[in-house]
Amino acid sequence: MILAVAAPLQARRARARQTVARAAPAAAAAPAITVSAVVPAYNEEKVITRTVDSLLAQEPPILEVVCVDDGSTDGTLQVLQRSYGQDPRVRILAKSNGGKSSALNLGFAEARGEVVVALDSDTIFTKETVAELCAPFEDPRVAAVAGNAKVGNRVNLLTRWQALEYVTAQNLERRAWDLASAVP
Repeated sequence: MILAVAAPLQARRARARQTVARAAPAAAAAPAITVSAVVPAYNEEKVITRTVDSLLAQEPPILEVVCVDDGSTDGTLQVLQRSYGQDPRVRILAKSNGGKSSALNLGFAEARGEVVVALDSDTIFTKETVAELCAPFEDPRVAAVAGNAKVGNRVNLLTRWQALEYVTAQNLERRAWDLASAVP
């Protein structure tokens, strides 16, 4: 019940802050930050190119996409090499299977950007997603941000329940904790 009350209150405050920020005169040109996107992948040959393409289409462009194949047994690594092997914006790393966290750790260690965005290998970003994720870093007190994942294929009862779980577990909780300026 606390979440149900706190989340809408935080949403109103966040909208008010965004309105004030948009109305404020543009600040002195701050240096642009460089962004690396890390994509851990395990057996994602059917979807990995959509994810990488959505990252390469970001506005403004990101520095690099670091794809880490985590010992896939399908053709994920081959698809990455064939599609992006000659693209200087994409770095392809391969490792033996160790789980998503070990793939992310390798990607973070290899990333060259000042900010690192991590996403699942079946996630598709709109072209402004990375810019929106990076905007809060203009405040020096901000060390990390989280996005708002949405289920794109609400086609059956399971995916509809997943969408509901995302709204409650992610959005309501995050808003309530933000209102308290806390992280659980």
